[in-house]
Amino acid sequence: MKKGIVYLVSAMLLFLMPSVLADDVEYSIPDYKGELRIHQDNSADFKQQISYQFDTDYNGQIVTLGTDRMPEGFSVDKEPKVSAVIFRNGKKRSAKVHWELTKEEAGYKLKIYNKGYEDDKVTVTVSWHLKNMLYAYQDIAELRWLPITNWDVSLENVRFSVSTDKAVKDSKLWGHLGAFTPSLQASLTDKTYTLTRKNVDGKLELHGYWDRSYLTSVAHPIASKRKAIILKQEKLLVKQYQEKLTRFGKEIPVIILVAGAVGLIFLVVFVWRINRFARFEKHDRLYEVPEDLSPLLVANSVYATTLEDAQNGNSSDISFTNLAQATILDLIDRKVLSYDGHELSFDKLERATDYELDFLKLAFGDAEVKTVKTLFSDYAYDYDKTLARLEKRYSGSQLEDEMKKSSRSISRLLNERTAAVDRDVDSELAAKGIDSPYRDLTNRETLASYLIYIWAFSFGLVSLCLFAYILMTLPQLWPAYAYLVVLALGYAGLVYHLMKPLQTKGVVTKEGAYRLYQWHSFKQMLLAVKTFERAELESIVVWNRILVYATLFGYADKVEKALRVHGMRLPDSFATVTFSDFNYAFALSASHYTASVTGVASASSFSLPASSGTGVSGGFTGGGGGGGGGAF
Repeated sequence: MKKGIVYLVSAMLLFLMPSVLADDVEYSIPDYKGELRIHQDNSADFKQQISYQFDTDYNGQIVTLGTDRMPEGFSVDKEPKVSAVIFRNGKKRSAKVHWELTKEEAGYKLKIYNKGYEDDKVTVTVSWHLKNMLYAYQDIAELRWLPITNWDVSLENVRFSVSTDKAVKDSKLWGHLGAFTPSLQASLTDKTYTLTRKNVDGKLELHGYWDRSYLTSVAHPIASKRKAIILKQEKLLVKQYQEKLTRFGKEIPVIILVAGAVGLIFLVVFVWRINRFARFEKHDRLYEVPEDLSPLLVANSVYATTLEDAQNGNSSDISFTNLAQATILDLIDRKVLSYDGHELSFDKLERATDYELDFLKLAFGDAEVKTVKTLFSDYAYDYDKTLARLEKRYSGSQLEDEMKKSSRSISRLLNERTAAVDRDVDSELAAKGIDSPYRDLTNRETLASYLIYIWAFSFGLVSLCLFAYILMTLPQLWPAYAYLVVLALGYAGLVYHLMKPLQTKGVVTKEGAYRLYQWHSFKQMLLAVKTFERAELESIVVWNRILVYATLFGYADKVEKALRVHGMRLPDSFATVTFSDFNYAFALSASHYTASVTGVASASSFSLPASSGTGVSGGFTGGGGGGGGGAF
């Protein structure tokens, strides 16, 4: 019994599958021609010629004609004339069509059956006979009609003509596409108005009038005059469009630019005032090390950068690679480590402070000897390979749990050892009585910084929303709003660049400014070292310490090159160090380490993307009717 049900369901699915797939038809409509001929008895003939270009196989076409909000007594002849021509492989073929017309709530639906194939071009012609087409007033007869409303695809080229049986001296016709599109200009030849438009993907309304004398008989005339109202209405639509064009083309961009300028001025004034102690002469130089502190102490006390900040990429001054390499060179210089050109090993650990021992534990793990390339190897973790391996065995919440579990031990070890270094660095600075050159923002300064961020966010959000709105309504103005978006993004980037140091480091104090000035001048000297004469280089006798700090700031290659160019040998403590090889090997181990840190962090918070469902939730004169269609 169960097998029988399964077979029955399978057969039904196989039977239904072709029709389901057939409904998914891909096509375009390169040409649409509409011809409305209004007769003197207020009837009309409406002819549609629609060209379909199919990209898939198809069963037929659909054409709809609406009847809502049309004049009293409006009706559609239920026997339209339908024909189709197929162009297949470049040859014209007459198509035998079968059609059916069904009455729906808002009008009529014509379904045309003429099965065909991919690359066919089909031209469908439908002729309708309509009654009571115009609103008949005492002075004029008005056309207020929406022949195009809801096609499935954009109509690439539309040509519409409206004609009468004889020429009428007093008549006008307009075409409307919406509030943000100017009225279409209709050209009059004898008794025929013609409108053309490319890429109609919404509504097209025809609005016009003819002198009342054109109609020979009217069943239910309206006892009022209408011409003056129509002319006023059309004039108002033109005025509204111009006002919107002015508003969105000039006024709103100017307002946005002024708002951005106000925010920029506020930002510059705030940063200028708050950084009054942090402005140093760019070309000042200091030829000796300002303070004999280890790289870890310099990074923390001068640049407010902890080891955790550096390894997570949260510092714009000191990178993890430079900080770790400078620390290793410092320990080599002070004989805590020995280096034979290949391996690093412990030498005189009694010279190391607590935080340096913590750092060695982080770098060496439980080993006492390491090559430069294998430093930090205890934390190797490949996020992509781990995820690929676990995806073969787990899915859903179980995969999330396993990913988090895979990095848990490494994450715990990293956090413990990094925190130990930073904790003991703080203790060492406190023991030495070294104060931070920064202070926290005051409440008033914090409030001002929040206002700056809110202003920048609002500026960017408003610019993006307006840009999206303009693309849908006034696409001719998109370049101006694209520039606004670029300016908004630039402004946001500037805010982030100037405000982040104040949020992470703090404000430079008057007392701390002198320390920062000394280190700034020392860095400027390192930058200019390649311009020094040999005598200037020989006058500096602490090259071992200078090389340590040059490594911290990323200038070691410049210093080493300057010494080599002038034939000066490296200090004895670095006699076994070939800087190019050492730098390369260390950069390799540091990059693996930071990649592992990033991978561990990603795995620790791993979650699969949640699936989400999607829902569907002026410029005209009140015309009725409607017309659309598609293919199946």
